Amino acid sequence: MNALPKVLLVGLACIVTPMVMILIVGLTAGTGRPTYELLRDLFVPMIGPLVAVFIPLMLFFILPMGENRQKTALDLCQHYFSEEMREARNTGWRYFVIDHRRANDTTRAERYDWFFKYLTNPEAH
Repeated sequence: MNALPKVLLVGLACIVTPMVMILIVGLTAGTGRPTYELLRDLFVPMIGPLVAVFIPLMLFFILPMGENRQKTALDLCQHYFSEEMREARNTGWRYFVIDHRRANDTTRAERYDWFFKYLTNPEAH
């Protein structure tokens, strides 16, 4: 999912950079003419291609990516509040809070040690 925004940014940079270069070259080369006329002659012809690139880019890439993130967030929320997750949360609460309060120091240290090994050792998963 991170590769697509990088590709879009590179694509936009490839489009915007030549246009900025054309504007800079045109403004520096056009001596004797007012800046308004130079910008009008250089920038107005670029508006059409910019719109032709940015509108489909917004419609086909950027907006669907936002909808994808919203749908994923809703799916995760539904999964989090499902019955099986409620049971998992209750089991975790019981293990880490209730049993932790009742256990002695040695048992607490063993549980934390096991949990940290579980988190850091991929083979334990």
